[in-house]
Amino acid sequence: MRWFSIVLAFLLARATADAGRDTLFVVIDHDTVHIWNANVDVNCACQFVFDVTGSESLITIVERDTARAHATCVCRFDLCVSLTGLEAGNYRADVYRHFFLPYDTVIYVGSTTFDLGASGQSMSLRGYQSPCLPIVSISEQPAASSFSLEQNYPNPFNPTTVIRYSLPVISHVTLKVFNVLGQEILTLVDEVEESGYKSVEFDAGGLASGVYFCRLVARHQGAESTASYVQTKKLMIMK
Repeated sequence: MRWFSIVLAFLLARATADAGRDTLFVVIDHDTVHIWNANVDVNCACQFVFDVTGSESLITIVERDTARAHATCVCRFDLCVSLTGLEAGNYRADVYRHFFLPYDTVIYVGSTTFDLGASGQSMSLRGYQSPCLPIVSISEQPAASSFSLEQNYPNPFNPTTVIRYSLPVISHVTLKVFNVLGQEILTLVDEVEESGYKSVEFDAGGLASGVYFCRLVARHQGAESTASYVQTKKLMIMK
């Protein structure tokens, strides 16, 4: 079997990490393999890219969530990854789901097997997403329990990345970017925000390649103390 590594990007709206509802099955049409993941319930704000890799008789599909927000609704949809160019043989497809919100979590969805009798002529991949079916439930976003600043993703990046942080209480927040000399380059956030999980997109299109720093300062509004939560993460721009 040929080595292959294909990244399929398309937006998937809808739903939580309830992998128990997923139904995996395979439909083979000559030299094309359709790997279906049906009845997927995930958070309405989820946006996935699919990382598909293969070696020998194993195909691995990672449904990687790139959401920048978290909604309170859950919806159901079907998706399908269609592969051509595989050699004839016996295969197993393992499916995983990688969430970044509200926590960085990888879920094993399941496996399915199939026998392919005809080899394909050229490697290709096609993805299908069904329209979202009606909302099936309401899911409240878990409350943030502490201040935190997560490592931006992706990192290194060009030109955009997403910075996520959490606030356990209403706070005045500043989120700024500095260069290696400590000079302030950009203010991403400077306002009072409610508690919860937050995300900000940083567009570095006008900056040169190199190392930068992102600093979060959060101060509890109404607190008698002037103490603040301060955290810094290193960012790397590669153009």
